Amino acid sequence: MKILNFILILSIIVISDVSLSAQQKLQAINVLSGTRVQLVMSNYPIEYSTQLAQDKRKIIINLTNTSVADTARSKAGSGLISEVYVQSQKKNLSVFVSLQEEHGYTAAPLPYTRSILIDAVRWDNLSTSDDAYYTALLALEDNILESAKRDFLSAAMEKHGEAAMFLGIILLQQGKVNSALKNLEFALNKGVTLPDLFAALSQAYSIKQDKTKSNEFAERFKTSTSMSFSPQLPITTITEPDSAITEPVAHLILDTNEVAKDTIKADTAISQKFEGLFADSTKKADDSFIPGIYNQILIYVAGIALAIILLIVLLYLKWRNKQLLSKNINEKTAKTVPKRPAPRESQASQQAHLQAQKLFAAKAYSKNPVQKENSPAAEKKETQIESKASINHQKNKDELIETILNISKDKQALSKDEYTIPQEKKKPLSAKLEIAMNLAVEQRKIKQKNINSIGSGAIDLSQSKLTDMAKKLGIEKGSLETKKALNKIEKDEAALSKLKNKFKK
Repeated sequence: MKILNFILILSIIVISDVSLSAQQKLQAINVLSGTRVQLVMSNYPIEYSTQLAQDKRKIIINLTNTSVADTARSKAGSGLISEVYVQSQKKNLSVFVSLQEEHGYTAAPLPYTRSILIDAVRWDNLSTSDDAYYTALLALEDNILESAKRDFLSAAMEKHGEAAMFLGIILLQQGKVNSALKNLEFALNKGVTLPDLFAALSQAYSIKQDKTKSNEFAERFKTSTSMSFSPQLPITTITEPDSAITEPVAHLILDTNEVAKDTIKADTAISQKFEGLFADSTKKADDSFIPGIYNQILIYVAGIALAIILLIVLLYLKWRNKQLLSKNINEKTAKTVPKRPAPRESQASQQAHLQAQKLFAAKAYSKNPVQKENSPAAEKKETQIESKASINHQKNKDELIETILNISKDKQALSKDEYTIPQEKKKPLSAKLEIAMNLAVEQRKIKQKNINSIGSGAIDLSQSKLTDMAKKLGIEKGSLETKKALNKIEKDEAALSKLKNKFKK
């Protein structure tokens, strides 16, 4: 468990480190001219927003979830730009571009150099091509690509080189490689020296499988930026195969190859001013065709997935340990407390149980009655009851004969020395029930002994005498009546013959 906890903590630290490394970072501030500033970031795309101060002398660029390198906190300006400095606000940054006088601005993203290009603009004094160009940059900042393409095309038709470069990058991202190449080559011939142009040309020639030109422009990009690789933008589908061109490029044919050669020679000298501007002072860029932000996202997602897997494994092991612990406790309990087998009701046990209930009831019934004080009223009441019983006895003589038969059977059962109840070997009767059964047996023996003590002589037929004798002997009056009936049957041959006839049935 300790090892798993350690692994979980370590994964959390790794994820935290990955999230920090995936955070956007302002690596450098470059003042390219008296009206242009470039903010070089660590990842692309870049989340930012811009605004102009109320005095129109400060351009403010807000960067979310962004840190700043120590060498990029401030930069002295030139010309119209007096100073560029950074203010940190928790995880966000605000970059202030101070101007000497009131101006407007544009702030467009450059994908290959992972930067923001800021231009100070006087909107009241622009040429037709510049007006279309800066309008397109505003649309590009808001990611309105179709509007940006339309305005860039208008500016390119007026021979604006940077407009053609931005248009070529947009077309390349859309898979229109042939149309993009025409615009990028036009921008190159017009003397554009932005490193993003070289990177876009290198990727376009690579798609066209022209390795010589692709490597040439890749080296120019590395030289101008001091980066060790030539980045490429993700392109999902090539929509212009072979030499097909779907965008208008007729206006680009006016430039000759000679002008292009002169421009390439001039670019070598001009591009030196970009050297070292894009190098990260704290970390070298790694070789990859995917922009850095995608690598960071992949690492971040992988770290989260690893942490989730470890957490699931940890929870499963905890649950499994609980199950094993519960199982061990149950096994120990089963060993210390033996299980009682479930009772099985057999026919013998049911009969024994029924017989025990009968004996218990017989014991309660045959218990010696409590002697009460004799009073004339009680004796009179008892004499009336006995008289009624005698009348009923005479009316139900047949029932009396059947009772004699049952008593005879009972007498044979009581003649045995012991009265046993079949018991189930596997389930003994309770102690209380066993005591009750023994008491009932003893009581029956006593009653039988008292009955036998009367003898086989004649019994007085008087009901009062019969009652007194029953009280003295502690037996039921019915037993004496039964004895009297037996003596009568022995002397009466007609009754004896009738009894034999019943047995024959």
